[in-house]
Amino acid sequence: MPKDHESSEIRSLAVTLLQSGNFGSDLVIEAGHVESPMAVQSPDRKLHSWFVPITVGSRLAAFFQFLPDGTLDALFVFPAPAR
Repeated sequence: MPKDHESSEIRSLAVTLLQSGNFGSDLVIEAGHVESPMAVQSPDRKLHSWFVPITVGSRLAAFFQFLPDGTLDALFVFPAPAR
């Protein structure tokens, strides 16, 4: 099972990337909040990756996925709702 400090380090990476302004839509960059990382385990219960949700208000707006070593593996930004 991952340690708390690993989760904190992954969250810090996500915050740094989001604050860089190079990742996400304008809405996510300006109003996004990095939530607590969640460990994703493989079927044999080893750490596969980290899922890091980014919310705007109460809505999931995007997420980062990091490999166990902290390498960014994916970023997904959900489209903003139509107005």
